[in-house]
Amino acid sequence: MTTPAISVSRVQRLSQTGLYAQDQIKVDKRWALTLGGRQDWAKARYVDRFAGTTAKRDDSAFTGRAGLAYLSDLGVTPYVSYSQSFLPVSTAGAAGRILDPETGRQFEAGVKYQPPGGESYVAAALFDLKRRNVVTYDLITFAPTQTGEVRSRGAELEVKLNLLRDFNLLAAYTYQDVEVTKSTAADLGKRPPTIPEQTASLWADYKFAEGPLAGLGLGAGVRHTGFTYGDTRNTYKVPGYTLADASVHYDWGDTRLALNANNLFDKEYVASCWGSCYFGPRRTVIATLRHRW
Repeated sequence: MTTPAISVSRVQRLSQTGLYAQDQIKVDKRWALTLGGRQDWAKARYVDRFAGTTAKRDDSAFTGRAGLAYLSDLGVTPYVSYSQSFLPVSTAGAAGRILDPETGRQFEAGVKYQPPGGESYVAAALFDLKRRNVVTYDLITFAPTQTGEVRSRGAELEVKLNLLRDFNLLAAYTYQDVEVTKSTAADLGKRPPTIPEQTASLWADYKFAEGPLAGLGLGAGVRHTGFTYGDTRNTYKVPGYTLADASVHYDWGDTRLALNANNLFDKEYVASCWGSCYFGPRRTVIATLRHRW
């Protein structure tokens, strides 16, 4: 067998340092105001050993977040929040220059209801997220480029029901409308590949509180991922899939031993496509031992 020649030899290094501060202020025991800020400094270095070129880049940015919530006696908590993000990259484009950092901002408004003294709750939220300079790769040349702007709008719903003292039911649903809003390529106005429009999950957990099985818990649930697109032009869809999971755990004191099975029935499915298609993980069983001090 002939060993193929090496076609790529690169070194990418990225270091990032940040300072973060946050404060929460309560006014009249009803209003909770959260303010936070972060200053980041990033250094990136990209070496192409074949071309014999080196690129360097230094970036810095300040990002902030703010949130306001109202705490009522009825257990209803409406809130609004705003946050910014900064993500440096170490990948170089076709010209050999390190790409610009990805930035973003998000608005969110929602409400949570939890009856006083109870463990059940319902939470709903609407969000509007924009990401700029998102790194994507050409499917033929694999050269990295940056999409001008990707917008994501949607809604999230989460429900926890404490049906019995030791039986909980947790359900979640997310809808997101994602669109490329700024681009010089054919993906303008399209949905980015691999991002589902809808996801949902349902999980039930029961824990024995008394008797010889006290401390033993059983859990089971399903999770659904909707269809995705397999290319930037949205010419074909990748079907969605639904998987089942299960868990067995045992608690004694501050220690928990758990056995979790993902994709319990070992379903074979295509997780995503982008140039090539990729199968999702088959049945995975993980054992964990946790202790809290």
